[in-house]
Amino acid sequence: MLDSFPHELSGGMRQRVSIALALALQPRLIVFDEPTTALDVIVQGAVIKTIKDLQAEKSFTAILISHDLGVVLDATGRVMVMYAGRIVEDQPSKELLRGPHHPYTEALLGCYADPRADEIHLGGIAGSPPDLSLPQAGCSFAPRCSLAEDICREVDPELTALGSGTVACHVRARESNAETKVRP
Repeated sequence: MLDSFPHELSGGMRQRVSIALALALQPRLIVFDEPTTALDVIVQGAVIKTIKDLQAEKSFTAILISHDLGVVLDATGRVMVMYAGRIVEDQPSKELLRGPHHPYTEALLGCYADPRADEIHLGGIAGSPPDLSLPQAGCSFAPRCSLAEDICREVDPELTALGSGTVACHVRARESNAETKVRP
């Protein structure tokens, strides 16, 4: 591949060359920003497998940034969901498929379908993302959230414990606290 021009390589091969270039420096941390974008499903799987195999072999930490929830859940041990530039949920990947969650995480999960399912129902997320150039009060997801209360529009929620991780949601934090008080 050394004598090849980038336009002579497939998308998957270009990703592998990029990974090889990054590994040449023997890093302890590599950030993979959308490593499977514009690749077909089979090549996506091969690139993710390459990353996982190399990570195990070379012992580096990998951060995967992606909008593809299926890739994220398949490739990672822990997921941080971000909305409007802030972490709204941090959970182990296996826990992310269980609830309750931040309403944005639930909306994202509603947009993801298991391709092996007999019936597929995809949802959407109503509204538009906020204009990040304007100052905001409260939770940035509140205008799009079906659970939003007055406090959500006024006070920015902090990350609080939920299950094996954390969530930035006034409603989910209150539900989690109420559930904890009920348990013996």
